[in-house]
Amino acid sequence: MEEEKGGLGRTPVTIGGEVERVDGRALRYEEFVERYLMPNRPVLLTGLMDDWRAATDWLAPDGRAPNLPFFAAHFGDSVVQVKPSSLVHACLPL
Repeated sequence: MEEEKGGLGRTPVTIGGEVERVDGRALRYEEFVERYLMPNRPVLLTGLMDDWRAATDWLAPDGRAPNLPFFAAHFGDSVVQVKPSSLVHACLPL
């Protein structure tokens, strides 16, 4: 599978081949370093976020939209800094 990535003034990069998927829960750090980090080989680690509360608490029952009642209940009085951005990609839809 080859795919070209680019846009927004970036130089296109051709991505070829397949990226190995590995269950990160079963991968020792030393093995990760030897097999992927040192040879600079890409890998997609799966299963590492399955138990994160953010994956359930932060999402509405549809699994896509933010859980606004949760945020209001837990962070409704929080003060956050908002900074305008001139970067084009900061306003792009996901």
